[in-house]
Formats: sequence, structure tokens, C-alpha cells
Amino acid sequence: MRSDYRTVFPRQFNRRIKTEKRVYSKFLKKMHPKIKKYYVYLGNHKDERRRFIHKLYHDRCVYCGATVKLMDLSNFQIDHIVSKDVLYKRHISDEKIHSIYNLVPACRSCNRQKSNFVPKKKESERLLNPDENLLDQVFYRDERYYIRISDGFKENDDIKAFYQKLQLGNQIKRMDYLLMQIDTLLKELKSPEYLRKHGLHESVEVRKLIDTLRDEYDEVLGRRRIEG
Repeated sequence: MRSDYRTVFPRQFNRRIKTEKRVYSKFLKKMHPKIKKYYVYLGNHKDERRRFIHKLYHDRCVYCGATVKLMDLSNFQIDHIVSKDVLYKRHISDEKIHSIYNLVPACRSCNRQKSNFVPKKKESERLLNPDENLLDQVFYRDERYYIRISDGFKENDDIKAFYQKLQLGNQIKRMDYLLMQIDTLLKELKSPEYLRKHGLHESVEVRKLIDTLRDEYDEVLGRRRIEG
């Protein structure tokens, strides 16, 4: 199993995403026979039906991996994989432009930075489509947890432009990942199984360490949510 730069530890994004989207599309069609633009439902963060698409992607931004724990759900948006403007120029119908297959959850920062970006080459369009499950081959985390372009794609102009436009290599993306790691660690430290595995006991010292780490995590997380 190859690692995914957007997730903490060995977890990966949903490899059955297209199949599950197809199932959900049929369900929505059955509930709303006249539905043509899925974006009407999924684009509204107050609509309960939107929760499904977030869960499909483990409540993460498909581009940088930021989770809904790092920022309020209202700071997440539904992105068109291929932008509306680009598809209109290609004379694609509204129904296909706003179909569930062209929609993914993204943090506000990635969505706005991406804007109307479109790769020049067809193969690059496939590589950068989150539902093709290839982004974890294109990008990786270095030893300091920054997002980097993998060696095999460093000369690809589309990949470089996408990386720069979304500012994937900036400090905020790194800090978000470290916050996600701390959150996972805190959960493990609370687990009796984890303590037994490492020969630890839930002593006063361990509990104090967890509480201190949790307090500092909550403080940083609070600031991160305000910043969006």
C-alpha cells in the first residue's frame, strides 16, 4: 500500500469512489427524479445531503488533505474538478458540468486558488483528477512534512503550475498535516491497547502529558479554524 500525502499514517483515500458516486447518484435520482444539477444540493453546506460527499473523502480536502476538524465545515466548498467556465467553452451540458462525477470537497483555500485552472495536456488532466486516485503518485510528503512533487513529474509543466497555483508547498499545508498527526496521536495515547502494546500505564505522568498536548492542540486548532 503506497502512502497518501493527504492522510495521516497508512490510510488512503477511497479507491472505490467512482462506484460509490454512481450508487449515490442513482439514489438521488430516485429521491429527486427531476434533479439535473447535483451542485444545487451538494454545494450548500447547510444541506444534509452534502454530508455524504464529505464522508466519501474521509471529511478531507481532496487536494491538500485538510480535515473538517481543522476548520469549520463552512470553510469547505464543493469544487468542480474541471471548472464550469472551461466546460461551457467545450459546449458541455449543464447536467454533466454539475454532475456528481465532476464534484469533490475542497477547503476554501485550495478551491479558490485552483479557480479556473485547466491542464494543457489530457494526461495531466487525468493525473490531477482526484477521482482517478493518482494524486498520491504525483505528490508526496518530504521528511519535514511539506508537500512535494514526485520525481517522475517534476518536469511536467501542468503539475508544476497546479502545485504553485494551489500553494501546496506552503507552511499552512504542513502545519495542517502536523495538527492531524497530533490529533491521531492523542487518540492513540488514550487507547488501552496502545498503552499495553508499548508497555505503558495510564499513570499521572502519561495523563498530564496527554492533557498538556490536548490543551496546546486545542489552542492552535482554535486559531486555525478562525483563519479558515
